[in-house]
Amino acid sequence: MLFANRHSPRRVLTEDGLERTFALYYLSRFLLGEGLGPLLRRGARPVIVNVAGVGARAGRIHWDDLRLDHRYGTVRAQLQAGRANDLLGVSHAARPGETVPYVLYHPGFTRSGDLGPLPAPARLLIRALARVAARPVEESVAPVHGFVDDPPRAPLTAIDRGRSLPLDFPTLDPGDAERLREVTRELLRAIAAGDADHER
Repeated sequence: MLFANRHSPRRVLTEDGLERTFALYYLSRFLLGEGLGPLLRRGARPVIVNVAGVGARAGRIHWDDLRLDHRYGTVRAQLQAGRANDLLGVSHAARPGETVPYVLYHPGFTRSGDLGPLPAPARLLIRALARVAARPVEESVAPVHGFVDDPPRAPLTAIDRGRSLPLDFPTLDPGDAERLREVTRELLRAIAAGDADHER
């Protein structure tokens, strides 16, 4: 299950020169899925479950500014990485010969996570909203057990708060998925070559 994420009120770059939210929320999931792929394909009933925000239409990939050098904001960074995860599922499922099904799962507003990095007013607001509108963790996690115990047969499944999404949903564009995969590979090649600041 891919789940790593953390809000960052200010723009922070990793040692490799990447915007931290993008690196943690998207790139770490890309690398983990790619790295475990050979092992998963040998499993009896493998599946990758990516817990993110599929079904949301807000946000986009800032192709000319992935590091958000020019307009950083916590929500902007979160939405970009969320849309990147949508495309990660699409590109995985489109790979020729891929046998590991991929589930994009949006549990909805859940009473979980560390609000520590957020400003005090935001923490108070989110906690107040959570008391009346957020689901308990157990309820949000329950469908994940089903995906793991009985993986879907389809190469890609997208679930937004219990609702199956059509695979022609706007954020699941195959062309954008292929483009992001290539951009990601270029980023990784640049990092491997020691050119962490290639976007600057």
